[in-house]
Amino acid sequence: MAKAADLVVQCLESEGVEYVFGIPGGLDYANPDFVKYAESYGATGYRIESADSLIPLLDHCISNPGVHVIDCPVDYNDNDRILNIDIRERSAAV
Repeated sequence: MAKAADLVVQCLESEGVEYVFGIPGGLDYANPDFVKYAESYGATGYRIESADSLIPLLDHCISNPGVHVIDCPVDYNDNDRILNIDIRERSAAV
């Protein structure tokens, strides 16, 4: 009997975009529930709530056979600060 390939998929979830590169985006849309979507196809779904939990979850998924889908929420609201202030300040320090 054939065995399915082991696979880890990471979904970057964004519930609309308030700012894109410092410009008001005003997009508001909803993503599917990636955990339930994965489970509906027989995969194991996970949702992380903090960046600190990503590496341990990836280690878990890589260490266990099967298909794993990780839902990772992304907050783009810090893009303006990161791209226009933080990078400028860090570049000037080099």
